[in-house]
Formats: sequence, structure tokens, C-alpha cells
Amino acid sequence: MFPPLETQWVIDAEIRARTREDTDLLTPFLARALDHAWTTHLRAHDDALRTATTEAARPRHDRIIEQRQQIHTRRPLTRRHPKYPDPTPDHYNNPPPF
Repeated sequence: MFPPLETQWVIDAEIRARTREDTDLLTPFLARALDHAWTTHLRAHDDALRTATTEAARPRHDRIIEQRQQIHTRRPLTRRHPKYPDPTPDHYNNPPPF
């Protein structure tokens, strides 16, 4: 059996590279990246299941109270600049001039 053929490159007499033929250079990199992504996904999925199980074990009444408190403590999505008035007119406090 013959050893694998190798190709050698020399660029500008400074950069040297050698590769074996019939070898996929990108697959090991992609395999590591996909393995890392899969491990991250499984970890996040396990965390989500653990959180869902913990929440399901809590009394329903406690969860509802906590959700209502979170709704009331949220800040408004937009803030008005004090220099600019509210764009909605107040028709109830200012009657028309006629």
C-alpha cells in the first residue's frame, strides 16, 4: 500500500503549507463547531425543562401573583421628553372656544 500523497506550497519563500490528498480539511473544524452548538442546545434545553418543572411545582396562586407584580413594575416602553407635550389632546379639560 502506498502512503498518501502530499502537496507542498511555498509562497514568497516565507509561507509553507503541506496537505495530504484525499483529506477533507474543513470537516474537523465543522464537526467541532456542530458538536459545540449541539452541546449548547442540549444544555439550554435542559435548563428550560428544569425551569418549567420548577414553575409547575409552585402553587398556581403564587405564580399569578408574581406575574401581576412583574406587569405592574414594568417601565413604560416609551418616554416623553418634558419639553414636548403629549400628542394626544385633552378634550375633556379644555372645552372648545365656541
